[in-house]
Amino acid sequence: MSDKSNITEKPNPKVPFLKLLAKHDSLKDSKPFIKAWIEWNIYRRETKHTLTKSTAKRQLNRFATAGPAVAVEMIDQSITNGWQGLFTPKYWGDTTKPVQASSDEATSIPDVEI
Repeated sequence: MSDKSNITEKPNPKVPFLKLLAKHDSLKDSKPFIKAWIEWNIYRRETKHTLTKSTAKRQLNRFATAGPAVAVEMIDQSITNGWQGLFTPKYWGDTTKPVQASSDEATSIPDVEI
């Protein structure tokens, strides 16, 4: 009879597509991104939509362009919503700054009859 309590999980999961990731300095040096990237790959396996090398390469290029903070948001948003794909967070607009309401939208008050 074997004792399963002696079985331990790996403390450091293998980073998927590590060689591809190594080409992107801003990503490989970001611990939050590495964690999100591992979670994204686990999520994709769980949903039976594993990433191919070609897809991973393109996603990492897109993440590198957006930067690690936005990349983490993209991954989190997709996992949270159960999406198969990655989308720029709506509040990031062009991935360089948050979208803000124009001054007219922020100060306008709708006409209401009393």
